[in-house]
Amino acid sequence: MPENLLALDNGTQSVRALVFDLRGNLLAKQRVPIEPYYSTAPGLAEQDPEVFWKAVCEACQGLWAQGVDKSSITRAASSTSGRAKNAYQSFFRCLHPFFRFHDFARLA
Repeated sequence: MPENLLALDNGTQSVRALVFDLRGNLLAKQRVPIEPYYSTAPGLAEQDPEVFWKAVCEACQGLWAQGVDKSSITRAASSTSGRAKNAYQSFFRCLHPFFRFHDFARLA
């Protein structure tokens, strides 16, 4: 019976995959560094969604290599840094790069 939780964290410098049991104990973790975002305007940062997708896949593969059984995962949650936004055409098919908004106070 599935009994573990998968957490995915898409950060500015890496993607992390973590597995917890239902009591909140960390069972395994994997970190994959990613290329930095790029800026097309002051206060705006973008990231190619394929960068995240490939890193998530690699991080999960790292968990499986550590002995985590995929069938033990009952739920998954994902988070991003800052206020990331995107529009989707279909499941995991993004229409444009992720927009990331950072520290507007520095622009004033």
